[in-house]
Amino acid sequence: MSAPSNQHDPAAAAYESLGDELSALSPDEVMRVNVDVSRAASRALRVTPHIRELLPDIERQLPALPLERLRKLETYALAAWYAHACAWRIRKLSPTRELVIRAKPLRNKLLKAADVFSDAGFIDRTRVTTIRSGQGRLDMAKDMVALAHILQQAWPRIGPNALVTPEDLQQAGDLGQELINAIAHGERALHDQRWAMADRCARAFTLLWRAYDTAQRALVFLRWREGDAWEIAPSLFDQGGGRRKSSKRSTEGSAAGPGETRDIEQPSDRTGNGGDTGQTTADLDSEEPSSRHTH
Repeated sequence: MSAPSNQHDPAAAAYESLGDELSALSPDEVMRVNVDVSRAASRALRVTPHIRELLPDIERQLPALPLERLRKLETYALAAWYAHACAWRIRKLSPTRELVIRAKPLRNKLLKAADVFSDAGFIDRTRVTTIRSGQGRLDMAKDMVALAHILQQAWPRIGPNALVTPEDLQQAGDLGQELINAIAHGERALHDQRWAMADRCARAFTLLWRAYDTAQRALVFLRWREGDAWEIAPSLFDQGGGRRKSSKRSTEGSAAGPGETRDIEQPSDRTGNGGDTGQTTADLDSEEPSSRHTH
């Protein structure tokens, strides 16, 4: 459950500090949420100063509440944001991207050479046409191996030439094998990593929601006369920007009930950037982790 240590990153440090609590959650306790976790964490961080100011009153008037959750609300928020950023970053990874970048120009080069040699009668045009029709990464891997094979077979007739070299054919065969291995094994490994990161995100959000729910309950009690508890701490699940006008009139709960489950939503990719988690608290008021589980 641990994440890479970074003493200069408060979000990473917050996440690491909660290792025991994250691990202690049973699968039945872990929430499945359909909110943008980074926005929920930002909302909780905005509430933290109010809770900190009211903490003496809460301790005096509501001693039965799990007060340690309130004291650690900021930590839970930072940890949830950090886990979300890590899940976002690993979602962008691909075990085949770099191989495809290297293979694509070589495939095009060998196809052009194969066209020339098929026109000259050295290679069966049907085989070249079949290779050219391939699409996707798996087909590219097979194309590389097949092109290397048919050109090597024709080498006694085509001999040394200006279109391809023996090194090209060797590289094509090697890249094809690497692509096949990456697709067969790398995708599975990355899939497992994504599930692990999604579980981290869900666990961190569960701890955040518990603390935030406790804060909301305390605010409703302490701010009953003012009727502004929901304005101070709006629901983490209501991210449309609206706020309830009065805690007295509202009968809606602050979040999902203990028995309710929700699905984790991967945020839509608006930036196309990977996850840079070295942000400060002030930077967390964005929809995705900037310069920046399913469960």
